[in-house]
Amino acid sequence: INFLYRKKNHRADTYADSFTVGITRLSRAIFWFVFALFIVDIFIPLKTLLGSITIAIAVTGLAFRDFVTNFINGLNIMFSGKFQLGEYVQIGESKGRIKDLTFTHVHLQTEAQDVVFIPNNLVLAKEVVNFSKNKAKNVLVRMVVDKAYYGYYQELRKYILTNIAEKFPNQIIKPDDIKIRVESLEKDSMSWLIEYRVSHYDFALETSLKNFTAEVFVDFLNVKEQEKKELSEKEGCATSEKKAKEKKAGHTG
Repeated sequence: INFLYRKKNHRADTYADSFTVGITRLSRAIFWFVFALFIVDIFIPLKTLLGSITIAIAVTGLAFRDFVTNFINGLNIMFSGKFQLGEYVQIGESKGRIKDLTFTHVHLQTEAQDVVFIPNNLVLAKEVVNFSKNKAKNVLVRMVVDKAYYGYYQELRKYILTNIAEKFPNQIIKPDDIKIRVESLEKDSMSWLIEYRVSHYDFALETSLKNFTAEVFVDFLNVKEQEKKELSEKEGCATSEKKAKEKKAGHTG
């Protein structure tokens, strides 16, 4: 089946996706099941064996039901086309690249190169975001800053635009589409959400954009602090000059 599938889709003999992985695992499972029945049948009559299996299933019905539903959900994941090997997804709180699909778990490789095993039942029960299938691929970066900078997000957007084209010439789609908004406002701080439209999604690009945003934020805030300092010094000088003039005028009078 895999041979015909690859030939129909003009794929190499080593090509693998969720369908080929599913067929391979299913064929192996059938083979070992039949092989086990053949070996056991040598020592135990098949009718007796099937009767024992039926009794065992009835006794352990709940556990077997969970196993069957997990197995069926595994088949659904493999053959539905919703997930492919190598795609970047977020399942619940877990985010990573699909490393493998089995009848029991989806294997996610995280940015830290850890592998998270998520039961198939949970995959279909939780909210799933497939970054690789989204037509509009976005990277979201959140930054928390002092509430005093509430009115500067438009200036920050311009500041980002002047730097991002040189840093990411091929990864950013239409730099003018970069969106910055205040996501939440607390008593002393606020959270800014910066949304980048990118040509593709991967962990390396997301990390680079987060680092870039942090650096731009620091530079931008330093510029604002310097402007405040210079303005304060000018106001101080103006106040000193005014007092000196008033003092001189008093002496003259």
